Amino acid sequence: MKNHNSSYTAAVGFFVILALAALFFLGFKASNLGAFNPQNVYRVTAIFGDIGGLGKDAKVSMAGVQIGRVGQVELLKDGKTSVELIIASDFLIPSDSGAQILTSGLLGERYVGINRGISGKNLADGGKIANTGGSLVLEKVLQQFAGGGIMYPEKFYKLTAKFTDASGIAVDTPVKQSGVQIGRVSSVQLDQNTFQAVVTMEIDAQYGKIPLDSSADVLSTSLIGGKYIGITPGGETAYLTDGGEFQYANSAVVLEKLIQQFVSNMTMKQ
Repeated sequence: MKNHNSSYTAAVGFFVILALAALFFLGFKASNLGAFNPQNVYRVTAIFGDIGGLGKDAKVSMAGVQIGRVGQVELLKDGKTSVELIIASDFLIPSDSGAQILTSGLLGERYVGINRGISGKNLADGGKIANTGGSLVLEKVLQQFAGGGIMYPEKFYKLTAKFTDASGIAVDTPVKQSGVQIGRVSSVQLDQNTFQAVVTMEIDAQYGKIPLDSSADVLSTSLIGGKYIGITPGGETAYLTDGGEFQYANSAVVLEKLIQQFVSNMTMKQ
């Protein structure tokens, strides 16, 4: 029994060392993001609707070559985001060029990719890139792949649900009942008093019979699939109406939290 415990302890130690090594590697990569600091630079801005995790000092590249880095990132009043791009003076960007937020790998860090234009006029300091494309968020792609597109009902009524954790839920996330999409998420906001996520849903008017005691659950299409709101009907004869709120709501099951809990339980058993 003692040898068994020793082997288990050694295995846990090995995985801990691997995890620390991975964290060190990621930290080393992150520290190198800001290493691009040319002496002569100029600054341009680009407006994006969705930056999807892009942060300060992320690289800016053109044709696969780093030409600059991200400076200040500012949220505008209209909900869009202004991103400052600090470009080395050696690299000229035609005025009709485009900018898009890309990912270095399936789960890699975000960066700004410049699509070089053909104009004979180049952007100067303080210029603006007009043609931009937002971040291609993996969760949204999975949702569309699994759900067959986004549903925008012409006639709808609104319902809300409050979750302690709404991880993975965003605008346009599908709302389903018995596997059938009946609406979409229209907004996700944080209640500053209860610190709960308030999710507002637009339900197609033809699905107007959702019992008062129904529950709203944050579910996944698969282990790594996109999230959606699943409605489980109750037994009441009265139904939710426009502006109503679900009495019962079950939050997202986050894989990282399950792993942490599993490791903690195994450690306590030792």
